[in-house]
Amino acid sequence: MIDDNEATTEASGPMLRRPSLWLGILLLVAAIVAVVLWQPWAKTAAPIDVVDLSPEALDTRLLGTEQQLQRAQRLQKSLEKKLADTQSRTGLLRDEVLGVNQRAAILEENVREMAKEQNDSRQSVQLEALELLLILADARIHVDGDLPGALRAIRLANEVASDIRDSQMINMRQSLLQEMQAMSSASDGKPIAAGELDALEATLPQLAARLPGQADTTNKPDRNGFQRLLDAMVQVRSADEQSLLGANDRSAAEAALALEIALARSALNKRDNTNFQASVRRIDSWLKRLYANGPVLRERRAKLAALAKQDIRLNVPTAGSSLQLLRSTSMQRVQSP
Repeated sequence: MIDDNEATTEASGPMLRRPSLWLGILLLVAAIVAVVLWQPWAKTAAPIDVVDLSPEALDTRLLGTEQQLQRAQRLQKSLEKKLADTQSRTGLLRDEVLGVNQRAAILEENVREMAKEQNDSRQSVQLEALELLLILADARIHVDGDLPGALRAIRLANEVASDIRDSQMINMRQSLLQEMQAMSSASDGKPIAAGELDALEATLPQLAARLPGQADTTNKPDRNGFQRLLDAMVQVRSADEQSLLGANDRSAAEAALALEIALARSALNKRDNTNFQASVRRIDSWLKRLYANGPVLRERRAKLAALAKQDIRLNVPTAGSSLQLLRSTSMQRVQSP
C-alpha cells in the first residue's frame, strides 16, 4: 500500500510543477472564443462605422439626392395641379348649385303662377256656372212660374257658391240662403188650382144634363098622374141669358166648355192671373147653361167661385236678388282687377 501512494505522488508531481502549460492552453481557448465571437460583430458593424468619402461615392450620393429632389418637385407640382383642379371643380359645383337653386326658384314661381291661373280658371268656370244657374232660376220663377224648378236651381247655385274660395262669396251665399228661404216659404196656388180643374173635368160626366122643358126630378117624391101630365104639358124656362140650351146647341156648348177649361189651364201655367180668373167665370157660366142644378153642381160652382178669387201669381220679393248681386260683383272685378 505504501508503494502505490508513493507511485501516484511521483506521477502527478511533474504536471503540477508545469503551470505554464496550463496557461498556454487557457490562452489558446480564449483566442479561439474571441475569434469566433468577433467575426459576426465585425460583419454587422462594418457598414455603419465605415463611411465612403471617395469622389465617386459622393457624386453617386449627390446624383441620388438630386433625383429624389426632382421626384419631390414633380410630386409637389402634381399635388398643386390636383389642388387647383379640385378648387376649380369646387367652384364649378358651387356655380352649378347656385344655378340649380335659381332654376328651382324659377320653377317654383312658375308652378305658383300656374296654380294661380288654374285657380282663377276654375273660379271663372264656377262663377259662370253660378250665373247660369241663377239665370235659370230667374227664368223659372218669372217666365214659367215654376217654383219647384227655381228652388232646385237655387239649391244647385248654393252648392256651387260653397266651393268658391273667395271672401266676396260670403255676401253671395247669404243672398242665396235668403232667396232660398223665401222660395221655400212662398205659397203657390198653382197646384191647388190645377187640382180643382182636374176635379171639375172628372165630375162633368156625373152632372145631370137637362134640356129645356125637362122636369127636374132630382130628390123629388113620386107624383101622381095629374102632376106628371102637368109637367109634360107645362115647360118652365128661365128668362135670363143663362137659360138651358137645347139639344142642337148642346154639343157646341160642351166644346166651348172644354175650350174654356183648356184656356184656364194655359193661363194657369203662364201664371196669367187675369185671364185665368176670366176663364174660370166663363166656365161657371157654361156649367149653369149645360147642367141642371144639383148638389154636385153647386159644390163645383162654389169651388170655382173661390178659385176665381185666388191669386195664382208667385209672390217672392227676393227672387233675382242673387243674380243682380253676382252681376254687380263681376262688374266690380272687371273695373278693378
